[in-house]
Amino acid sequence: MAEGIRKRGEKYSFRINVKDPLTDKWKNIERSGFTTITEAKKARTKLLLLETTPSKIITKDKFVSLSQVYHEFINKYAVYNREKSTLTKYGTVYKNHLEPNWGNVKMGKITYKELSENLFSLSQTHSNTYIVSILKFMKVLWKFAHEQEYLKENIISKVTAPKPDTEETAIKIYTEQELDRFQERFSTTNLITSFLIGTYTGCRRSEVYGLL
Repeated sequence: MAEGIRKRGEKYSFRINVKDPLTDKWKNIERSGFTTITEAKKARTKLLLLETTPSKIITKDKFVSLSQVYHEFINKYAVYNREKSTLTKYGTVYKNHLEPNWGNVKMGKITYKELSENLFSLSQTHSNTYIVSILKFMKVLWKFAHEQEYLKENIISKVTAPKPDTEETAIKIYTEQELDRFQERFSTTNLITSFLIGTYTGCRRSEVYGLL
């Protein structure tokens, strides 16, 4: 009789011993109730294929770079369900922080330690609020990649960012002279419009970008 197939009374059954490609552990699986040996053979072949090449393993071996995931997310989904200001933020974060480090890297090769170390390295030059915004966008991209089955595991929950400095969370009040210096600094950049709106209306940053 065919390997692993037995007849019990009027029915056929089979047992397979396979190594789980995700856990690297061996396991026995048994199925019974088949009326013919041909039916049992087909079921055994199908189960072997399913257990040794699950979808998560197939997609793991595909080269899907961070750049590919970013552009797919933006062009196929985000442009239809995100605000224009949000898309602008996504583009800025990706261009300035994600693309230079991992744009052409296979997402499955990027570790949570790399991402965490990068966020902590920015604490000397960027505000905690901005660093958190980078982490939030990382979560968006990694969740999307995981849902599309480009990643075996979503590592983003393990990524950590520096805690905000107590001074950073305090309300800051600027003098007119300081605001004038800010305006002079921004006058030659594309931030001048949002700066003036915020200065004269008192709107929060997110509200200002929502108006643009």
